[in-house]
Amino acid sequence: MTMKVTLKKIDSFLSSNVVGNTIGLYPNLLGLKGRLKLIFSGNQNSQDVIKNGFVELGETLNNDMTNSLKIVLDQLEQKNTNVALNNKITIKSDDLEIYRNSATMKILNGGTLLNYIIPESEQSIKVKIEKYFSANIDICNIMIWRNFPTQDVTLFSGDWHYDRRPSHWFRLFVLLEDVGVHQGPFMFISKADSKQATRKGFKRLDKNWQSRLNSKDQLSKVQKFIGKKGTGVVVDTQNLLHRAGVAAPGHSRDMLQIVFKIT
Repeated sequence: MTMKVTLKKIDSFLSSNVVGNTIGLYPNLLGLKGRLKLIFSGNQNSQDVIKNGFVELGETLNNDMTNSLKIVLDQLEQKNTNVALNNKITIKSDDLEIYRNSATMKILNGGTLLNYIIPESEQSIKVKIEKYFSANIDICNIMIWRNFPTQDVTLFSGDWHYDRRPSHWFRLFVLLEDVGVHQGPFMFISKADSKQATRKGFKRLDKNWQSRLNSKDQLSKVQKFIGKKGTGVVVDTQNLLHRAGVAAPGHSRDMLQIVFKIT
C-alpha cells in the first residue's frame, strides 16, 4: 500500500468518525472560517443551515423567470438551435454549454442564460442570498436541468452521496415547476441521520448501504423537496446525504441549482 493510499484512508477515517462526513479533513478545515461567520452572524437562517443542514427560502424566482427557463428547456429538448422566448429575445443553443444523456439534460452555464433573459439576474440573485444569510457570498456555478425517467440512476446523481467541496460551500435549489412525488423530487436525509450512517460505515459505492437507505422505512423519514415553482431551499450537501429522485413514466423534473460559498 502506497503512502498516498494510506494517508487517504486515514483522512477518510478521521473525517467520517470525527466530523461525520466523507469529504476529508482538509475541505472541512478549509470551510471552517466561512461556517463560523454564519454561526456568529446573528442571522437565524445562517444558524439554521449550520444546525440543520438546510433552510427553506420560500419564493426565490418569480413566474416570469421560471416560465422563461421552462420554455428554454422545452425547446432544447426538441434540439432547436435557436430558442425564441419572445419577440425580443432569441438565444442560440451554441451559446449554452449543454450536456445530455438519456436521463438528463443540463445547461452548465446557467448564469449566462439567466442574464440573457433578464440582464444582471445573477447579480440580483447574489444580493438576495446575501440578504437572506447576512453574509457575503460568491456564486461558483449555476446549472439548470431537466431529469427524465430512467432505470439507471448512475446517469445522474440518483444514489445517496455527499458532495466533495469545502464545507463553506452550499447549494441553492429552485423548482422551475410545481413538483410532487411523480416528478422524482430531490431528497436529503437529516443531519443527525446522515452523521450516524457515516459513522457506521456508509460508503457511496456500497450497494448494501444504498439499499438500506432506499428501504421503505428510511424513505418515509427523508426530506423531499416538493412545492410550488419558484420555491428555493439551501442545502449543506457536504453534511447531508442526498440524491436525485427518479421521475415516474410520463413525468420529468426541472430544477435550477446555484452553488455558492461564504466569503
